[in-house]
Amino acid sequence: MKPLPRAAYPLLVLGALLAGCAMPPTGQHGTAAVAAPGTCGPCCERDPAAEASATQGRSPAWPDSPYLGKDTYANVVLAPGTVLYSLTPGAPPRFAVAEQTLRDAAGQWDRYYALVQVTTDPGKDADGKPRTLRELVRTFHVTDHVCAARGIARANKQFGAGGGTQYYISPADGAKLRPGENLPITRWYVEEIDGR
Repeated sequence: MKPLPRAAYPLLVLGALLAGCAMPPTGQHGTAAVAAPGTCGPCCERDPAAEASATQGRSPAWPDSPYLGKDTYANVVLAPGTVLYSLTPGAPPRFAVAEQTLRDAAGQWDRYYALVQVTTDPGKDADGKPRTLRELVRTFHVTDHVCAARGIARANKQFGAGGGTQYYISPADGAKLRPGENLPITRWYVEEIDGR
């Protein structure tokens, strides 16, 4: 058997560590998501991807859900310093996006809703009064390594073409997010030139 090139050994060690931890190889900023020796990291015995999937589709808990399709998610580790954005008003995020999805929407709320496949029907409040459509996002800063789910919105075409990358943060990890300012989606407005 021919010996491996010397440069391959660090990759083999990294692969063994990641396989032992059952963690994906990269975090939000492309940094290796390697756990300390003897631990299995933020995703140990956690599955936010399954939690995210469980929020979609019809279920006994939500028999009238308009989100009939279920997107595919993978567990990832988000590093401290990562900034996420979530529609507001609303509870601390479960679903959020990175800034790139807002840039892809070019400051247009209808394009943003279509990218992440969210209904533009805001529904009614507890008193039966119509709600207003949310046109603001709230920033959330990740303060500690957090296991999150990442997926691309594709399964609910009734709300738009999709294609936006979404992150799901388990409610159990809400304390690892520091709320920031509210920003209008129009902040990312880009004037279209010649229909582009």
